[in-house]
Amino acid sequence: MKELTICYEFNFNVAIKKHTGRKRENYALLATGISYANAVWDLYFTLHKRGSILIRINSVRVTRIAFALDEQQSFVAARLADYPLQLPEDINHDLQYLPQKNER
Repeated sequence: MKELTICYEFNFNVAIKKHTGRKRENYALLATGISYANAVWDLYFTLHKRGSILIRINSVRVTRIAFALDEQQSFVAARLADYPLQLPEDINHDLQYLPQKNER
């Protein structure tokens, strides 16, 4: 089996606090990452650019493989069914590693 670097696309449903102070309980965002933890960081920085604070993750699912690279760094066609990603049981566990700002 070939050694592949696979980047997944995640569909997050999160609760956020907007820069105006308003809370949104159902907010959908896309994030990409090689692992779930990388996708949470991508989600954090996307919200940070918008001036929002991530409160919690309601649900997450892997939608597709964004890209896959082999050892020679060339693109390879890969299907999600062939390379499934296991999500952690506690999806909010990785929030403790994010920088704290105001309240969560």
